[in-house]
Order: sequence, then C-alpha cells, then structure tokens
Amino acid sequence: MRIALFTALSMLSMPLVASAQQSMPATEMPEAATPAKPPEGQPPGADLFVDQMAASNLFGIELARLAQKQSSAPRIRTLAEKIIQNDQKAQDELHAAANEQGVRFQPNLSAEQAEKLKALKEAPSDQVDAVFLSARMAAAQTQMSLLSLYGSKGGAGALKRYALSQFQQVRANFLEANELSGK
Repeated sequence: MRIALFTALSMLSMPLVASAQQSMPATEMPEAATPAKPPEGQPPGADLFVDQMAASNLFGIELARLAQKQSSAPRIRTLAEKIIQNDQKAQDELHAAANEQGVRFQPNLSAEQAEKLKALKEAPSDQVDAVFLSARMAAAQTQMSLLSLYGSKGGAGALKRYALSQFQQVRANFLEANELSGK
C-alpha cells in the first residue's frame, strides 16, 4: 500500500510539458517562471499550447471535483470549489482564444493525468488532502511554465493574451495550495 502511494505521489511530480517544465519538486515555491522571466527554450506552437492548456484546465477541474467529494477538510473543499470555478473560466477563455485564432479546441486528459486522478480516487482517506495538494501544485507549476513561455515568446494574438492573463490566477492557486500543504 505504501509503495503504491509512493509511486502515485512520485508520478505527481512528472512534468506535463517537458520543454516548458523546470526541474523542481512540486512543493517548492516556483521562482523563475514568470512572463517577464520565462523558462529557457522555444514555446510550443499554437495547436500544442491549446492542447496542453486545455488538458491541464480539464485536469484541474476533475482533480478539484474529486477533492470536493473525498476531502473532509472545509479549507480543501473551499479551495477545490475555487479551482473548479477558475479552471472552468480559464477553459472557456482558452476556447474563445483558440476559436479567434482558428486553432482546434479538443480537451483530452493525458494518460499521466488520468493516472494522477486514479491515484487521488484510490488514496486512503487520511491522505486525500496531501495527494490533492501535491497534484495541484505540480499541475500549477507546469501551467505557470507553459503560460510564461508562451506569454513571452509565443506568437501574437488571442492565445498570447490568454497566456499573459492566466498566469497570476494560476500562481495564486499554487500559493494557496502550498499554504494549505504546510510547506
């Protein structure tokens, strides 16, 4: 059981966007990824950016829904509700920006994201909050890297505006999850 939980928790820190993710544990405060100071490398193309952000937003929504159902902590359930609202709004805005630029919008979870959701579903009740917070912080770090990279180096247009507008909200969610985790 402990090995399965350790495996599930270690999977939570795997990067979603290898080119945009800096190596750091999911519980440390991100320092470098900001629109003014993006990660090294080239941004993904518009199609890939939309696919990755749509999957990430969908993952955040599904992860928070599970946390709402499984957590007994009011602060966790409150954070989860806030994340659902924020990520759904972000998803709607991404859809509009993708349409404006003529980019296909088809949110699909990756196999890795599906595994992380499964890990939360199967987590013992006394570990649900820790698994949720760890997964949320890892996802937010990936999002911040992707948003900062595309926001600073991506092509002009609605998607770049989207990236720049979303960064602070994702960072705020990360900070709140970090605070609740006690790290």
